[in-house]
Amino acid sequence: DAIKSLNVDKLRGLIGSLESNTNRRIYSLSVLQSSLMLHSQQELYDYINNIDLCEFLNIDEGYAFNCILPDHEDSTPSAYIWTADDGTQIYKCFGCNKSRTIIGLVEELAQCRRSKAIEFIKDVYNIELIQSDWVKEQKQIMIDSANYLDTEEFKTQFPNISRLIRTRKLHIQKMLIHFTQYISDNMKYNNKPIFYSSYNKLMEVCDLKDKNRMSQSITLFTLLNMLDKVELNCIPIEELNKAKSISAKYGFKKITNFYQFEEYGVLSLKDSEKIAQTLIDNNISLKGLSREYVLRTFGIEV
Repeated sequence: DAIKSLNVDKLRGLIGSLESNTNRRIYSLSVLQSSLMLHSQQELYDYINNIDLCEFLNIDEGYAFNCILPDHEDSTPSAYIWTADDGTQIYKCFGCNKSRTIIGLVEELAQCRRSKAIEFIKDVYNIELIQSDWVKEQKQIMIDSANYLDTEEFKTQFPNISRLIRTRKLHIQKMLIHFTQYISDNMKYNNKPIFYSSYNKLMEVCDLKDKNRMSQSITLFTLLNMLDKVELNCIPIEELNKAKSISAKYGFKKITNFYQFEEYGVLSLKDSEKIAQTLIDNNISLKGLSREYVLRTFGIEV
């Protein structure tokens, strides 16, 4: 009822009064009595999705229970709470076959928009998203760059680039929008944000199944100075060590790639238009775009 009515004070009181033989009540009270400050959108999502759903719903851990979703009249216990590999708490009902995160549950129970559900959870758990002016500025730059590629202005000023990336443009746009949620004051070089991602994650973001196609797109956008692969000595040491640990854990020969994006405009893409012209003049097939091709066409410096 507290969730349905988005009653913050009522739910905070209920969670804070939970009796349990575990440390859950201690955890609840300590969280509810203090304010948590997070600094990126992804930090916020990670924290919210790791909130104990059993506590949030006052459900006994490890047991099946009747579905609480409004469109499912469940006469036999068919719902469970389980934890994904990344710690995300999932509500799953095998009766109606629906899966919901904590945000999705609030949306459905309260019949509210996703943004309203997130604000409700933030208020219940005293979560504050504190973003610096720099983070907000960089986020807007990346959104503007993604939108710029769809404009007549871009096509007019950079006809060769526009023609060359026509079938791949969506890839770089999806990457730009995806990485806006990871912008952090602690992850930057030369006053530009740094991001890291595996090829598998980028393929998921770009909705690709072919690893070669993903590799070709990254090579193309790097060649056109629309995407930078960051050198190891430019990566903050803490993040570099984290990447090395992940590679060691999974037995990878190389660490995850780190990337930066340019702010697209006349100054940043002037030389890129010439490179695109050269590729078009040579009748380049993007399927044949590789490091070896770049060496043969442009030389070792490029």
